[in-house]
Amino acid sequence: MKKKLLIYTDCYMFGGSEILITGLVKNSIIYNNFHIVFAYRFHNNYKCSLEKEFSNFDNLVSFCPLPILANDNIFRSIDVAIKIPLIRMIFKRVLNSFDKFGFYFIYNFIVQSLLILRSRPNIIHINNGGYPGASSCSTMVFVSKFFSSAPIIYQINNSTQQTNSIFRKYFDNLVNFFVDNFITASSHSKFLLENYRKFDPEKIILVPNTVHYYHENISREKVLFDLNISNDKFIVCSVGHLFKSKGHSYLLDAFEIIKDINLDIFQNLSLLVIGDGPEEVFLKKNVNDKKLGDNVFFLGHQDNSNKYISCSDLFVFPSISSEDMPLVILAAMSMGKKIIATDFSGIKEQIVHLESGILVSLNTDTLSIDIANSIIKLYNDQGNKFGDNAKLRFESKFSTYQYGIRINDIYSSSVLNKLK
Repeated sequence: MKKKLLIYTDCYMFGGSEILITGLVKNSIIYNNFHIVFAYRFHNNYKCSLEKEFSNFDNLVSFCPLPILANDNIFRSIDVAIKIPLIRMIFKRVLNSFDKFGFYFIYNFIVQSLLILRSRPNIIHINNGGYPGASSCSTMVFVSKFFSSAPIIYQINNSTQQTNSIFRKYFDNLVNFFVDNFITASSHSKFLLENYRKFDPEKIILVPNTVHYYHENISREKVLFDLNISNDKFIVCSVGHLFKSKGHSYLLDAFEIIKDINLDIFQNLSLLVIGDGPEEVFLKKNVNDKKLGDNVFFLGHQDNSNKYISCSDLFVFPSISSEDMPLVILAAMSMGKKIIATDFSGIKEQIVHLESGILVSLNTDTLSIDIANSIIKLYNDQGNKFGDNAKLRFESKFSTYQYGIRINDIYSSSVLNKLK
């Protein structure tokens, strides 16, 4: 008889952390061994993304949307519904007070308690985008400890923030005590959990991220034809939310530098920018000011961004903060693409510099020129040594099969340890 696995996740948008955890649910090693209950904070955008993610996986999982309270969604609703800034500010301050004084914690604790009592899991896997990240994920640790004897696995998928709060440090000590194992993707992330949050290093297990191998049936010619781009162009692709932290402005500056130092190469480049976000207006203005409009294409959010990576000659990830082990880099590796990325966090555990890609220093004073020189280098590179090596590295270290085996081993050992 299959054991029951309860997965709890909370994110205000469907990003890399959510793709990773839904990929775990679709991993045959996991769904063949467990009956899966997938609980999440309900909001419409998340639900729509979840339905798309599982459109071809009927009866694989039992979904459990929860009315969890969190200010990110509430604040967005306030921004849409209330047009007067003073009134918006008053509402937000009142809600922040409710959160600060523990009303959200109590409410979410009750909702999650009912989930535990109803589902009676054998293993509880909590998925958080970072730490402290979504507060309801840590609340779920307490609920799980008080209402279940199941082992608690806490997955932390992004950078950990430092804290000087005495209360927060005490709270972290309790989380550390209650959790059986923490999962994180990179040595850098493990280091931060140990040193910033004082979590027990013996409990922290490294499991490198994965993505499902991607095969696109749409040809490069078709994708470029639809974009009105000539097939003989050298296609550069970048995927990510349009936040300052993603570094798109440095990539655009790099294109301007290439235009100034080698116009022939510049005229043969086309940049596909996939994603949306608050920086979109600024970045588009930047393109117009730099007169890059004929070479840069903003394609907005795409449900299938992989088809644009697939048709590209080069993938660039110019992020400057808030990363651990980006899934889009793994996607590009799985497709055998040449890659340029910034050298920090778990990225340097994905790419081996000058072997499976080019890593550029995280120095904002030189980042643009370094990206420009790297693009020129890979443009002039006639072969695909970097791309071929990237694909081999993906298959040897980041495959979905290996990921499923590692997670299943953690589940098994956690259950055995509970029985001792």
